[in-house]
Amino acid sequence: DFPGMMRAKLGSIPSVGISHGQTFAIGVLPDWVKKSSQMRKAWDNQRALNARAAWFTDWQIGSNFVSMETVRKSAVVVRPPMRPEVVEMAKLRKERIEQYLSTIGDAEEIKERDGEKSLSK
Repeated sequence: DFPGMMRAKLGSIPSVGISHGQTFAIGVLPDWVKKSSQMRKAWDNQRALNARAAWFTDWQIGSNFVSMETVRKSAVVVRPPMRPEVVEMAKLRKERIEQYLSTIGDAEEIKERDGEKSLSK
């Protein structure tokens, strides 16, 4: 927060700015963002908004799910560890989607074989 940053600066206390939003302020603009005017505008808006959170900090840490280079030596973008239960949830969701899609395929086969009436009963 701004009062905390000011206190640290005035008191010569080293400080760190940490947030996901710091990624926009300290990360090197990815090529896929550069290619899109809409993405570039959104990135620039987020950069302006989030840069404020680290104006007077000595170090800046952004968190993101992808690795990124930074625009300054005092900054780093870190990747949070994926909790095992989140990974398992993603696997389960994929399995459920695959099961659902296989059911749809079966329904299409029934429609083709028996016509519309068999599904509406």
